[in-house]
Amino acid sequence: MRQEPAKFYLDPVKLIQPNAKATRIMYRTTNSHGQAVGTTGTVLASNATWPKKGPRPLVVFSPGTQGMADRCAPSRQMALGMEYEAFSLTGLINAGYSVVVPDYIGLGTEGPHTYMNRVDQAHAVLDAGRAAQRAGILGIAAETPVAMVGYSQGGGATASAAETAPTYAPELKVKTAWAGAPPADLSATGKHIDSTLFSGLAFYVMGAATESGADARGDLNADGLARYAKAQDSCIINGVLDHALVPTSSLTKDGSTFTRLLGKPELAGYLAQQTNGTEGRHPAVPVRIAHGPADDVVPYRAGRELAQRWCASGANVSFQTLVTPTHLGGYLEGVPAMLTHLDARFNGLPQVSSCWRL
Repeated sequence: MRQEPAKFYLDPVKLIQPNAKATRIMYRTTNSHGQAVGTTGTVLASNATWPKKGPRPLVVFSPGTQGMADRCAPSRQMALGMEYEAFSLTGLINAGYSVVVPDYIGLGTEGPHTYMNRVDQAHAVLDAGRAAQRAGILGIAAETPVAMVGYSQGGGATASAAETAPTYAPELKVKTAWAGAPPADLSATGKHIDSTLFSGLAFYVMGAATESGADARGDLNADGLARYAKAQDSCIINGVLDHALVPTSSLTKDGSTFTRLLGKPELAGYLAQQTNGTEGRHPAVPVRIAHGPADDVVPYRAGRELAQRWCASGANVSFQTLVTPTHLGGYLEGVPAMLTHLDARFNGLPQVSSCWRL
């Protein structure tokens, strides 16, 4: 829809910039209601040498959880030198990949951020790739090969895009995808974080569910409603710290935990619609899922069971078990693993499927 030169700083003092030309784009995508909406993102055209045969690929980098407020959008955080995934982005740029980073629907643009909505995220990711190819940026064109990567929310968005690409964006030359710790089962994830350090993330999911008509606010008491409202205007750090370790039974009218609340028919139905790998949806290209058993945010079985569902549909899935404890630890281990995966695919090495052992 439009574009403009952008800045991407690696530090809040704004002294260090990555080896790439940054362009902010606004592009059209389609939400889960079938409506055309505008969203934003940032294209990072790498200035590093591309060391392999063939054209320089474009990587669609799906960011992890940023928050719900417009100020949390990755494009805004990059301009401030505050984007916590700059580590991953710099690794990709220095390896020679050009990158496009979607802000997702409603994050930095009109309307609520539809956090973890499977269709919205898939479309925003795939249309970011399309928009980057049409922006007239040197080295990025319709024939550019594409890869998709992401961790946590980004892993879920990548998984959703990978299984949606064959029908929604068949013209994109997607070669592979890497999904780290994908919240492929939101109900299981909600139970995993109930009354823990990460309880606040449940308010993000409730916000997105409310936008789709599955409104859980009627079950919250005054404290729960106040925390819900605060979460909808927060970025990730406050979204976690403001509600950490609060017993969720103290936030509902009848003393139910969020685990029980998520099981109510309307909300449970919405969560089920967000599950990856159901109804035969699966990637048409080799994909890798990376997840750790000691993940304290997204349950390990969510990633492993997604791999099993994709395998059952005939996909080529490589499953990597991350050994570093915690969700953050898995992210730090996952970045070099992601780069290694991309290096192998773009060097023409075939992927060995893990389906036989899952």
